[in-house]
Amino acid sequence: MTSQQDARTQASQDALSAATELERAAAHLRTAASHMTAGEVPRYAAHLLAARGHLLLAGHTLDALATEHARRSQP
Repeated sequence: MTSQQDARTQASQDALSAATELERAAAHLRTAASHMTAGEVPRYAAHLLAARGHLLLAGHTLDALATEHARRSQP
């Protein structure tokens, strides 16, 4: 496998990883909403924080992909 193929494979895996983190964030937000509806504020807050953590992880991955793309991109 060439280094370009390796980079594409890694970028693909990273994109899927970010998607997974975003899906996890969405699941936590749905759970948080149901806890708030039930008046379970501490459980709501816990899931809200977990969702934010997954968003941050996805953001870091997307930042790395964008940085790598900028490094390789020709203006």
